Amino acid sequence: MEDIYTSLTVFGLDDTSSEAGAKRVVLCDFAIETSNIHLKLDGILLRIAGLEDEEEVVLDKESNDSWSWSGVITIKPEIDHLLFTAQSTRGDDLGRLCLDCDDLERYLEADDDFEDERQFIGPLGMTMSFTISVFTIAPDEPPPLTFEEITKMVNDVSKNPALFPKVLTCLVDAGAQYLHTFGFYLSHEFEDTGTEADITHSIEAFEYALKLTSPEDQAYLVYTHSAGAAYLSRFTLIGDSTDLDKALSLLTFCASQTTSRDFVHAERLNRLGIAYRVRFTTTSDLVDLEEAILNQEQGVLLTPPGHPDLASRLASLGNSFKTRFERKGDLVDIDSAIANTSRAVEISTGQSYSPNLPLWLGNLGSFHQMRFGRTGKLEDADIGLEYQEKGIRMAPKNHPRMGLWMNNLGCSFRMRSQRSKAMDDVEKGLTSLQQAVELTLDRNPAKPSYLFNLGVSYRDKFTYSKDPNDIEFAVTSFHRAIELSPEGHAAVPRYLRWLAMTMQARFEITGKQEDILSAIASFRSAATHLTGHPSVRLTAARQWAVLCRDHDRPQSLEAFRVAIELLSQVAGLEQTIRKRHVNLVDVADLTTLAAATAVDEGELSTAVEWLEQGRCLVWNQINQLRASVDGLRGQNPELAEKFSILAQNLEELGARAETSALYSSTDESMEHLLEVQDKVHNHVRLSKEYKELLVRIRSIPGFHDFLRPPTASDIFSKLPHTGCIVIFVVHQYRCDALALKAGHDEPIHIPLKTLSFNRAVQIRDNLHLLLKTQGVRMRNADDDSSSRAMRPSRRRGGSTNTLSALLEEIWIKVVQPVLLGLGLSTPPVDPSSRQRIWWCPTGPFAFLPLHAAGVYKRNSALDCTTSDFVVSSYTPTITALLSKLDEVSRSNTELQPGLTSFLLVSQPHTPGLSRIPQARKESKAIIERMSSFPEHFSTLLLEDDAATVERVKDEMKTHSWVHFACHAAQDPTDSLKSGTHLHDGRLELLEIMRQRSLGTELAFLSACQTGTGDEKLSDEVVHIAAGMLAVGYKCVVATMWSIQDAYGPVIASGFYDHLLDSTGHSHKVSMHRVDRAAWALDSAVRAVQRRIILNTKDQEEALLVWVPYVHYGI
Repeated sequence: MEDIYTSLTVFGLDDTSSEAGAKRVVLCDFAIETSNIHLKLDGILLRIAGLEDEEEVVLDKESNDSWSWSGVITIKPEIDHLLFTAQSTRGDDLGRLCLDCDDLERYLEADDDFEDERQFIGPLGMTMSFTISVFTIAPDEPPPLTFEEITKMVNDVSKNPALFPKVLTCLVDAGAQYLHTFGFYLSHEFEDTGTEADITHSIEAFEYALKLTSPEDQAYLVYTHSAGAAYLSRFTLIGDSTDLDKALSLLTFCASQTTSRDFVHAERLNRLGIAYRVRFTTTSDLVDLEEAILNQEQGVLLTPPGHPDLASRLASLGNSFKTRFERKGDLVDIDSAIANTSRAVEISTGQSYSPNLPLWLGNLGSFHQMRFGRTGKLEDADIGLEYQEKGIRMAPKNHPRMGLWMNNLGCSFRMRSQRSKAMDDVEKGLTSLQQAVELTLDRNPAKPSYLFNLGVSYRDKFTYSKDPNDIEFAVTSFHRAIELSPEGHAAVPRYLRWLAMTMQARFEITGKQEDILSAIASFRSAATHLTGHPSVRLTAARQWAVLCRDHDRPQSLEAFRVAIELLSQVAGLEQTIRKRHVNLVDVADLTTLAAATAVDEGELSTAVEWLEQGRCLVWNQINQLRASVDGLRGQNPELAEKFSILAQNLEELGARAETSALYSSTDESMEHLLEVQDKVHNHVRLSKEYKELLVRIRSIPGFHDFLRPPTASDIFSKLPHTGCIVIFVVHQYRCDALALKAGHDEPIHIPLKTLSFNRAVQIRDNLHLLLKTQGVRMRNADDDSSSRAMRPSRRRGGSTNTLSALLEEIWIKVVQPVLLGLGLSTPPVDPSSRQRIWWCPTGPFAFLPLHAAGVYKRNSALDCTTSDFVVSSYTPTITALLSKLDEVSRSNTELQPGLTSFLLVSQPHTPGLSRIPQARKESKAIIERMSSFPEHFSTLLLEDDAATVERVKDEMKTHSWVHFACHAAQDPTDSLKSGTHLHDGRLELLEIMRQRSLGTELAFLSACQTGTGDEKLSDEVVHIAAGMLAVGYKCVVATMWSIQDAYGPVIASGFYDHLLDSTGHSHKVSMHRVDRAAWALDSAVRAVQRRIILNTKDQEEALLVWVPYVHYGI
């Protein structure tokens, strides 16, 4: 009992002096029975009044009706009563129990241990039992120190550190509990003084306390947690990484030894979260940041309302949300930071005094400024400055955090000046930042960031003043920030990038070559730094490359190589698919810029490699996660299995929805946020494990290139012999086609000399405008009874822009030069001898119907089109096509009768959308055609209310061919919501991407806009057809814009007639013959062309019927 008492009294001490051999009486082993309660309890809080300070404890749940607390209450003569108030964790009043002065006097007079049991007063009839334990202090126990004596020691050592050895000797003689109390007090003194000696002496006291305490003693965890917190405090002062490692080790151990039922668990989780956040700022490892938020959210959830530490835990959680906002840019994070910190300020404002209030006001002001920087709302800027100035006014002028607050205030003035253009804001910002730098010691880890902010402000001032001295001050500040930063610090790339931009600005003033060379060197160092925010390093790499184009051409290729490699980190697997797309919008043209530079330098194969590595990043990631590991399984089954599990989990997590929930004070809200954060944390952790696993796999002999981007030689070794692949480089610098043909070891370079990038964009825009004026909408399409678009529209005329004119220009400037470059100057006499060509368009070309380019002049010798020369197909990337060709060649065996399963989805009357009656005729014709091969095809028709989203998804998993005859649309605001309209909703692209099907072969999407794409992400090819390819379909028929319902059955029937006739003789259907799908579509479209020519004189109307149909895949 002596050990328990010693470890559980406040700070491990009793504040009264006792002679050796004095009697002590304590209450312990508390148990509450709740068997008579018909109320579901998640937890019980017990408040104890009557002591010097009111206490609140959380009881441990032993069973559904039994709860316990292992704490100790010392009974002293001056205590006249003890009042126990029980509440549920949701605030329900469960009852009260009072021990009066007669009870306590009886306990004090006891000579032996005994048990007592009392009834709570209240409607629920709870009982509490406890033990009264009597013991004496051993005669040889050293005389205890009083709190007053320890307080004097703390004050003496803080004023005169030379006294510490003498004080330490005295404390060691007194015992571990006294060492801990001294260290605890001294660490609080450090919060006010910021003196290194105070926190170092505190750590030494804690370490001695640990040496004198058995790990089995309950006090050991208390001392360990205090030591961990002190190491963390010292790291924030001097930045020694060994302190941070020690802090995390100690704090992790403490948190692992307690559970949610321990009242100290919330504080241990909170402190551990802070340590993880601090480490993230030095390493930029997202796993640390997600660990921080997860632990801190749990800590807040476990902290009941009214708890004295609730405000500090909310404020700490707000800081972590702010840090994640800085890294990931999600507005919901800065909103959560503001919500949590506002709550902390609100709680503290209601208290008589809170020493942390100035800090939290400053943080809240900074968070509002960050949101202002994102949204541009001036009210946030003004509110932020108001909070910051209020916090500074409240704090003592010599407060150790004053440097931090002046830095934040200066940054806020600078941020507002960018919008207000007020020189007064610029000057106020500089003054505040200069004070921050002056108030902060060089060894303080925050000093480099203050210097950096000062440098940025001087550079901003230069844009107004044009004073060269401002540039010099900026350069000096950046250099000093870099010098003071620890090696490998995650902030260094940012400092280097701004130094480079400033040197570039100085070069424009001085014209000195050393300035531009210094700028190039700094950009390079920023881009190749081993840590730091990937987007900062990517931006630096791009700036490095562009600068080298003018000043060091050969080095530009190295810079672009670094930039292309960084692209995959900006859109890393730890993010959702939607977030990856958002992050890629701002760097959408980087890959084509790099490829254009490679072409400039004659590095054609490099250009192809970069186009493959830097485009369709998300599709490539999905394909890699679904990659076959059969070869690896033969070498290392354990690693293969681990890869498969990790890959599947990452794919599922990547398709999850983004959270938009903010912090709320309700337990339900916090529990929901914890669930969300747990998924985010798990996502980041698995992504890290995946990267580490790839390193392990690539260390195995023969697997060094496992899932690495293909080299040009890899690509050329797998090219099909039935045709060629043409990929485009379309940029402001130049426009080119690169043709890849079997038998060649280099791309065939075909310059598009008569086409500029601006003209290519104009052609794309003119096509969009034309389709709108013709009543064929590209986005949110309208429709009438003859269209499979979404809403009715009226045809509008009056445009001088015609589809035939645009197709002719595309022919002259793009397709014809490509064909000539391939040696195709005249079309073959026999159309069946035409070659295949796979178009891999980039940039604005992604929206142009290259397959339909030509001169359309009836009865003219000039009439000449793409389809006269070749059979066209499209592919998102070269690798995607080659992988599917490889799959087919490896499974090139005939299917046995009855093994080709065909799913037909028909929606002639979708609720809420216009009727498309020909869809029923289309499905009926297809079923009749398939019925001719009963031994080879098993057909399932889902029509009208049978075609629900869930049913269609399930059936797609077991059918190798699928045909959709329904409405569909490309969503203009969120491409992942594009999809086909079924009876009960839209089957969205993101849902399609979740499917994991085996044996999928052919998909015919007889619906509108299934191959349209997103202009903001043209090189990511975000449309339904690409999604079907990613799921595993070898070939997909899709549409570039809205199609006419009347011709849907005609083209579909023609397609299947040709395909089934060409798949073998004697009605024998072969799997590998789906590679004839491109020929089947070509045949169907040609038949429709002939039919339309006979029935209409309107050339434009005829083109709009068949041009939108395209083929993707093999």
